[in-house]
Amino acid sequence: MTELDEKLLHLTALRHKRLPELMERLQSGDDYLAGVLQCHLFVESLLEDLIRLCLGRHAEAVLSVQLTFKQKVAIVGKLELEPGWMLVEHEAIGSLSKLNSLRNKLAHRYGHELSEDDIRGLFVGCENTLGYGDVLDAGIKIGISRYAAFIFGSLLPKYERIEDA
Repeated sequence: MTELDEKLLHLTALRHKRLPELMERLQSGDDYLAGVLQCHLFVESLLEDLIRLCLGRHAEAVLSVQLTFKQKVAIVGKLELEPGWMLVEHEAIGSLSKLNSLRNKLAHRYGHELSEDDIRGLFVGCENTLGYGDVLDAGIKIGISRYAAFIFGSLLPKYERIEDA
């Protein structure tokens, strides 16, 4: 088994390990503000897992400097599983930057109201990979849950066999 094979299988194992946590968060009764904040926190922990996967024993040295979410996104956006094989697709990195901007608006602008355009904006550039039409056809709260599930799948793809890669 190659190093790439091991990393791909590790991604899938990580997906299976973290999936129950995602499902629990998606079923919470939080309002939309808490939903965005919970999604942001969950994604940040996934970014740290991805940094650990690629940097191995050097990851804790990098993570110990208390990187911001934006810095973690930038690092993950540049990491490769092997030369030419990006860890995370460019579209997902752009979406994560939008999530961070939205989180900052909600956390630092008193009274900022979350709009449908805010949620739709998280998916810009990713529309072709969605398995449903309008992400908000069931409302903003469900749209946030759909985003959390979408970005989870983008960060932790599933490989049943190495041939799936």
